[in-house]
Amino acid sequence: MRKYSWQTSSTLLMITTLLLLYSTHLLSTAAATKFFDGVSITVNSQDDLGKLNGLKYIKNIWPVTIVGRPKVIVSNDDNQVSPSVLFADGLTGVAEVRAQTNYTGKNVKVGIVDTGIDYTHPAFGNCFKTEGCKIQFGYDFVGDTFNGTNTPHSDDDPLDQCSGHGTHVAGILAADDKVKNFTGVAPGATLGIYRIFGCNGTSTNDLVIKAMERAADDGMDIINLSLGAFGGGWAELPTAAVAEKLAAQGIIIVAAVGNDGDQGIFQVQSPGVALSAISVASVDNTKFLSYYLTISSAPDQKIEYFTQNLTRFNISGNPEIVPTSNNTQVTNDACNTLPANSLTGKIALIRRGACVFTKKLANAQAAGAVGVLFYDNVDSVLFTPITDSPTIKIPSALVRAVHGKLIFDQIQKNKNVTVTFYNDTLPFSNPTAGKLSDFSSLGPSNELDIKPEIAAPGGEIFSTYPVKLGSYKTLSGTSMASPYLAGCVAVIFEAKGKLSADETKRLLMNTAHPVTASNHTLNQTSPQASINKQGAGLVNLLDALSSKISITPSKLALNDTGNYKALNTLTIKNSGNDTVTFKVTHVGAQAINGYNFSDTFVPEPQPIFLNSFAEVNFSESSFTLGPGQSKSIRAVIMPPPDLDENSYSLFSGFVLFSDEANNKSYSVPYMGMKGLYKTLPILDTAVGTPFIQNKNFDIFTDRNQSATFTMQADDIPTLIVRLGQGTRIMTVDVVPADSKDQSNVGSQNDDDSPPSAPSKPDSAPVETSSDKNTKKSIEQTPGISSGAPTTTPDIQVNIVPDSLGKIAMGGVNFYVSRNQDTGPILATPIPWNGRVNTVDGIRNVEVPNGSYRLVVSVLKLYGNEKNKGDWEIWVSPQLNIQRPGLSNSTITNAN
Repeated sequence: MRKYSWQTSSTLLMITTLLLLYSTHLLSTAAATKFFDGVSITVNSQDDLGKLNGLKYIKNIWPVTIVGRPKVIVSNDDNQVSPSVLFADGLTGVAEVRAQTNYTGKNVKVGIVDTGIDYTHPAFGNCFKTEGCKIQFGYDFVGDTFNGTNTPHSDDDPLDQCSGHGTHVAGILAADDKVKNFTGVAPGATLGIYRIFGCNGTSTNDLVIKAMERAADDGMDIINLSLGAFGGGWAELPTAAVAEKLAAQGIIIVAAVGNDGDQGIFQVQSPGVALSAISVASVDNTKFLSYYLTISSAPDQKIEYFTQNLTRFNISGNPEIVPTSNNTQVTNDACNTLPANSLTGKIALIRRGACVFTKKLANAQAAGAVGVLFYDNVDSVLFTPITDSPTIKIPSALVRAVHGKLIFDQIQKNKNVTVTFYNDTLPFSNPTAGKLSDFSSLGPSNELDIKPEIAAPGGEIFSTYPVKLGSYKTLSGTSMASPYLAGCVAVIFEAKGKLSADETKRLLMNTAHPVTASNHTLNQTSPQASINKQGAGLVNLLDALSSKISITPSKLALNDTGNYKALNTLTIKNSGNDTVTFKVTHVGAQAINGYNFSDTFVPEPQPIFLNSFAEVNFSESSFTLGPGQSKSIRAVIMPPPDLDENSYSLFSGFVLFSDEANNKSYSVPYMGMKGLYKTLPILDTAVGTPFIQNKNFDIFTDRNQSATFTMQADDIPTLIVRLGQGTRIMTVDVVPADSKDQSNVGSQNDDDSPPSAPSKPDSAPVETSSDKNTKKSIEQTPGISSGAPTTTPDIQVNIVPDSLGKIAMGGVNFYVSRNQDTGPILATPIPWNGRVNTVDGIRNVEVPNGSYRLVVSVLKLYGNEKNKGDWEIWVSPQLNIQRPGLSNSTITNAN
């Protein structure tokens, strides 16, 4: 059974009536009508789907996509440690607000779309919907057994005692455990809990839409979504489009940017990619919990360590620890065979470097060691050493370089130094406190909008967990940063009254604190981290509450070289009662080179960060504003001259307004691309895609090859496509095998300038940026979408002249995101069942036996679909269709 979401221009009643004509189709419980004019259903077969595809009232078919269970990193835990030590409020001004004011987010409604909540937890009052209870709203759309593919079972009780993600999120936002002394950012907020995940598995985007709609109907002021789907980099996707409509009605959408920091640039999730949503990155907490050890000659020195699985070093007693070299600068410590029996019964102290951990371990084990303690060869943060090997039977762990040297020096001064590994954990100062978390995803959006827009604590966050699962847990992810930011918004609303989406984003971004880059080498000065990693910087609630200054626009998306906006106007307003003098300066942030085209057109998982900065000039370097006054400043921002246009590097920085007399500063981030975005290759031919694959996984790539298919059962061709970049439109046409050459030879366009982005629907009049006075200039700039319509563009031009039609399912795909370089999303399979939607509008037609080719067409970024030169085109090998018992004939309508 496959589930699809139908988007239509007709009313839901009309769709429902039409669909009920087909007994094989079951209406799903997820059908949104107020913000998304469509319904999601389950069908039994591709053929049934094709029949529905032929109904004239159906304007477009969107596949229901998987929304993965939010990824988090689980850390060491110790529920005996005071949570106040582990919380990050000191980084963000939340601690000061709590100490100096009585603001708690009281009377502000916050909806949480997630895995549900264990409301029996004392931090939530052990109640649900009763008078005085923190949780007054909620719904379970799925039930415990839902896994993303089976039938959901809904009810009005979002209790979750089997998962925990939603409980952790809710605790960060609004917990109030007086016994544990654990308090969320906005403990006075009223919660609505909307469960879309079961105990295991995934969810779907139609359920996200339905939950968002329910939260809006319940009157939520803020909706937090600590979730997202791969391929969410387009503001036009359904969940982002709904988020945009909600924001237009005054609801603040706060969403995690994602945890794909190891997948390179352009990895923003939906719905956070929506123009008016607030996309949140993660910074690391001030403390982290770790197991620790001591040595006999310095028992008061507690030393943290990491094993591969963050577990305790599995050894009993107090063995002696000895080094395998006579200095701490050795480069190949234990990379060669060690003397026989030289480590019998002892822990080996080994310096990292020159060979892999497993080789060092094997050599130590052969010499009789009962365990190995590695120490780093650079003064860096701790990480988990990879030590998996079936031949390794002894435990190992890693300590920092400074601690390795301490242990080494103690051994030199004392005889028979022993080591003790303790069973409990302790909080240790985090050397990356306040730095961007490694796992936090990189932007920008596929339309070069600045995403993420702000950061909040998300690394090593201690919060509530289902009582049956331990009551508290330390997790890491942008899932944790998003509710922290949502809690800040709730406190702001209590203090200042409800603000619009634009006003909220502007206040948060203007007062955020830019974050310096973390290269994991300690004691080294770093520039500001890329805007594509941090947005405007780390939220500061105290500064946001006290601010009387606003700067419009709140961010400057400068676009690419071909559509560059060098001259920018910033308007600063003083709404306070005091005269303020400002100094205007530029602060450069890291640039990113995200590609290595010799290997693949897909962005590198680990891009190169460069200290290359834009050249910026201002119309004025200082000025004074009296109460109620405003002033416009012109900023000319030129791309870094040392960046190569062929690298497509993303450069960024801040325009800083400093109120030195009051020790305050306000900033606006900017970001642009050095290079022509339109010329970035989309089809990843560097790795041999696209290609045709048969049921035996044989691969056919060359046009001179041919493959034969009976079209029976699984004997059908599967097109494998790998995209280096996203594309607004991807089509797959069928042509006769002897058709003329369809390949794109790079013909010149009649008009090489990109078309304007699609406009917003009248039903959702949201500004193009977070600031009204920039609307006109943004709409004239290709790339930054001026809207998020829930309708898809029509293809009015015949890009493939000899086309018999587009394949019936997967023949037209809108707003497709790129593939990843590692992991499960390496490429996209598109099976063809031998049916097409013909060029004259007849749908689901079976092609007769014969020889054909598939033609893949992808619209270049910023491309004009009316210009053939703006498409990349690939033609497949010959596909011979030989259905048993059938002869060649003309195409006929299978319906």
